[in-house]
Amino acid sequence: MKPDVDQRKEAEGLKILHASYGTPEAERLRPWELRIVTDKLRELASRCQKNEFVLDKRWNGLFGDPCPREKKILTVHYSINGLKNIGVWEEDSVVFLQSASFRRESMDQTYRSSDFGEMNDDLFKAIMVYLPVFPDQLACSQVCKAWHDVYSSSYTLSTTFKVGAPGIPGPCYRNMPVSFVNMVLSKSFASLVHLDLDNYDRLDDSVLSDFLRNLKQLKVLCLNNCSQITDKSLSLIASHNTALTQLEIKGLTAVTDESCAAIATNCVMLERLNLSNCSEITDVTVKAVAQNLNKLVILHMKHCYKATDLSLKYLGLKQNDTLELLSLWSMHKLTDKGLEGFQNRSFSKLSSINFSGCYGFSNHALSIVSKNCKQLLNVNLSFCHRLTDNGVICLAENLLLLEHLDLNYVYQLTDKAIYAICARLSGLRSLNLTRCIEITPSAVVEAAEVLNSLTELCLKGCRNFSDSSVQDITTAVVSREGRLYLLDMRDCDAVSQNAGNILEEGFNKKFLSYEKLFLLQS
Repeated sequence: MKPDVDQRKEAEGLKILHASYGTPEAERLRPWELRIVTDKLRELASRCQKNEFVLDKRWNGLFGDPCPREKKILTVHYSINGLKNIGVWEEDSVVFLQSASFRRESMDQTYRSSDFGEMNDDLFKAIMVYLPVFPDQLACSQVCKAWHDVYSSSYTLSTTFKVGAPGIPGPCYRNMPVSFVNMVLSKSFASLVHLDLDNYDRLDDSVLSDFLRNLKQLKVLCLNNCSQITDKSLSLIASHNTALTQLEIKGLTAVTDESCAAIATNCVMLERLNLSNCSEITDVTVKAVAQNLNKLVILHMKHCYKATDLSLKYLGLKQNDTLELLSLWSMHKLTDKGLEGFQNRSFSKLSSINFSGCYGFSNHALSIVSKNCKQLLNVNLSFCHRLTDNGVICLAENLLLLEHLDLNYVYQLTDKAIYAICARLSGLRSLNLTRCIEITPSAVVEAAEVLNSLTELCLKGCRNFSDSSVQDITTAVVSREGRLYLLDMRDCDAVSQNAGNILEEGFNKKFLSYEKLFLLQS
């Protein structure tokens, strides 16, 4: 019997088989730094055209951030026209999948051809991405006019240089001498738009300063953890690179307000700014950011220890409602008083907040955020020790769209908070209750049963749990015909390795075990 039309379309369409988001080594070595995003990608793909899928959102806001400290990758197992493939993309790059570019006939014809001059453009670009920029890409571009035209017309190939990292798609140049970077910049400054020197710790002002004056068209600059860079280079950015839309300077401990405030004043096109671990900056920089960066979408300020409540007040007074992601991780001087500037403001685009380690925040701070940032999808409150059940109850009553909630070591919480989550947060996908030692199995089993989207549950160090608790959680998820991608029971003394067998029998799936962290095998 021939399949009907709908069945043929399904066979020919795009299918997301499995997807994960985390550090390059997460799935193999550190699964606690991994988020399984299969369901979320399938949901997003279902809204697209049948045979085309484009993802260009800010991924941490979309998926939640499983490891805020590290650069992450998205790994997608998918099939198009029945052909299985695996795609790996660096954090926040554009994912584009289209069945038309995977037609079996055109691909077969390409592979049968022995003449590389007949290689189609898509295949040529796919190969070129994995070649070193110098000399191989340039050498290939000189082979013939057709190859030169493809190279010149490819925005990514001709305008981007990334120093790379182990596990990240593309070549890695971190061990190359400074003379190599000098050569790259000297040969490409006329067209360079995206320069990523992340963790290239050999870089210093003497190398970078000579080129910044000539890179006037630069839009993306990443200098994360280039610890020798000082105000000298950053002041040049403020003067000469005013077209920037993204600037990453995490870990530049020598830079001060002098250069950072100047950048915020002059580089007014910035949409993404990472100031994490720039430990010398103060409220002066944040004031400049709030007053001048009217297009800012993402702001990271982890470990900016010298910033105070004034910084929060400046952000609360920011005129444009553009922020989508705000990370204030471990800014110890912040208190509820600073967040009062957020009252009576609607942050309608803010989808992700990270307050991890903000010890000065209490239930009042959480109430302000919950009532004025109702579009939040991802909230990290780990190590906010002053929070109690009442704060989480207020959160559950107001943030009805929430998908990822991290309550790691909010040790005053009891079952009352969990039952409030069960009652209101029906779209929750991941819940981290690590070291919430007062939580009991009955409340967690209730969550496993009624939260239909819940696929990740972290209970590390929760002393009340045992193998029988794992059995009850498994039964609850199975009863709603759900899935559990990750269950973290590490440091739960009464839980044994037999918990893995309980999960496998309940779900009829293979689970990988990492010292009582159980991960569904893809």
